[in-house]
Amino acid sequence: MGDFGVLKFNRSIYPFISFECDDQEDKVNVIDSVFAEMVLDKALLDFRKEKIQQKINQSLRDRNKREFLLLTEELMNVS
Repeated sequence: MGDFGVLKFNRSIYPFISFECDDQEDKVNVIDSVFAEMVLDKALLDFRKEKIQQKINQSLRDRNKREFLLLTEELMNVS
């Protein structure tokens, strides 16, 4: 895995990426595109987790055990 700060490049997640480009500019463009996609994926995941957490908090306030259990299971599957 490569390290892009807080994001980790995992070839098993992005197996379609080939870094065998004819020139350096193409290689940089591919890497930039992959990095942008990873940032977006992380942002979307964080947003989804936050929304589920808000619903979990609401279920606790409402004392809705069934909803709480469903949402915590969903959060575990998203993580």
